[in-house]
Amino acid sequence: MLAKYLVKRILLMLLTLFVVITATFFLMQVMPGTPFNNPKLTPEQIQQLNVAYGLDKPLIVQYFIYLQNAFTGNFGTSFTFANQPVSTMIAQRLPVSAQLGFQALIIGVVVGTFFGVVAARFKNTWVDGLLSIISTVFFSVPSFIVGTLLLLYFGYTWELLPVSGWGTKLC
Repeated sequence: MLAKYLVKRILLMLLTLFVVITATFFLMQVMPGTPFNNPKLTPEQIQQLNVAYGLDKPLIVQYFIYLQNAFTGNFGTSFTFANQPVSTMIAQRLPVSAQLGFQALIIGVVVGTFFGVVAARFKNTWVDGLLSIISTVFFSVPSFIVGTLLLLYFGYTWELLPVSGWGTKLC
């Protein structure tokens, strides 16, 4: 019973991954422009870049190359940073992202637990209602909006935290 459930979930996960990868590829194809829309580049240079990155091949060939590379972990080289492998760039930045994610998790657990304890202590009072409203707003508003507002207040208005960089005082 458990094995059947696990197999079903793994197959569903693989299907979802395939759909997301396929949708990403084709959405990138219908976006206007190319990765090399730079007015400083000559048409010959743009053609050389298209050949170097395989963008001159038919769309279906590009798609299967993309699928093969995605499933083997080969994310190619960056269009923006010359000759730098994308997987190397991800590996360099992953520890900082993981640390930030872990810190956000800890803060969320502590604040959520505190709100829950206070709301339970003051059940059916204005405090409970206020905490419910605050929790609902923070849960409902997209994280990029909340993040931008937190940066605005804690970084710019109150100057309590740096707004960018890692381990630097840019605030």
